[in-house]
Amino acid sequence: PTDDGRTKPDIVAPGTDIISCQSHAPGADTGWGAKGTNYAFMGGTSMSCPLTAGAAALVRQFLAEKKACTNPSAALIKAIMVNGAQSLSPGQYGTGSYQEIPNLPRPNNVEGWGQVNLEGTLYPASPRQLFFFDGASLATGGSTNYPIQVNSTNNRLSITLAYSDY
Repeated sequence: PTDDGRTKPDIVAPGTDIISCQSHAPGADTGWGAKGTNYAFMGGTSMSCPLTAGAAALVRQFLAEKKACTNPSAALIKAIMVNGAQSLSPGQYGTGSYQEIPNLPRPNNVEGWGQVNLEGTLYPASPRQLFFFDGASLATGGSTNYPIQVNSTNNRLSITLAYSDY
């Protein structure tokens, strides 16, 4: 958690045994081990951060090419990625009091909203659908309404609000 009480991280991504390009410069590090001559295994935030940044770039490309949203805000990209994240609970090690990742609800201080999942984010399983609204600016005390109708009591509605605050 942060000092001001916010839950962090927002989303997580794999950071162990990620294959990456290997430098051909003399004396270049092979990371955690070479995979042929062009790739090496690496890990940590040096791998999870670019994986998440690459996912965000793909979300932006998806919005431009498939949804005609050519200039999506950073807040929209974040909201879409958070809304489609998948929980990692219970984790791969431990049960009960030794359980690695807490049960629902999310977010939590271990996985935030969950792991990046582009398929679930951009192409949710039917009958789920992706709708988004971007660009509305509000002054202090202002409001905006977005009427949404859910046609069945069996359908789940997930709404994520994200904003850029200078």
